[in-house]
Amino acid sequence: MIRELWEELFKDYPEIVTTQQISETLGIGISSLCLMIHKRNIPHFVVHTAFLVPKDEIINHACSDFFYQYQYKPDYDYEKHCKVVPKKERRQKMTKDYKAAFRKYPDVVTIGQLCKMIRISDGTARKLMQQNLIPHFYIRTTYYIPKQNIIDYLNSDHYKQYRLKLKNSI
Repeated sequence: MIRELWEELFKDYPEIVTTQQISETLGIGISSLCLMIHKRNIPHFVVHTAFLVPKDEIINHACSDFFYQYQYKPDYDYEKHCKVVPKKERRQKMTKDYKAAFRKYPDVVTIGQLCKMIRISDGTARKLMQQNLIPHFYIRTTYYIPKQNIIDYLNSDHYKQYRLKLKNSI
């Protein structure tokens, strides 16, 4: 019964939601939500500087007893509830989520589409391709990038370090 209520609440949202949408719907502040995300209580993935969360994960989390404990007890020790997911399993899950987020894009994209997908500038995209961090091919005057190569880059250690560097500079 609780699940149906949460599904009704989220019915107008896309399959992948932003932290702003989650915050407004669940009535949790952005900082509390980000804290839960950082502690991996809500499975998520990051595209550039934006946290994106599958809608089903939010509904599962909202239906759990833990959500209510955390909501009413901000100092609740939720670290013991964090489950450690092996790196390989986490990457498989992230790959699945990235594929869901990027399904509206074709299997092979241009630089402009790449920039929109991962929210970077044209110059940054060209640098990544120049350094062969995102494998691509070139036909006449256009660069083409297979979508799977973009997903592989987003799961790479280089991208993780790049995100941390951005976060520290803000």
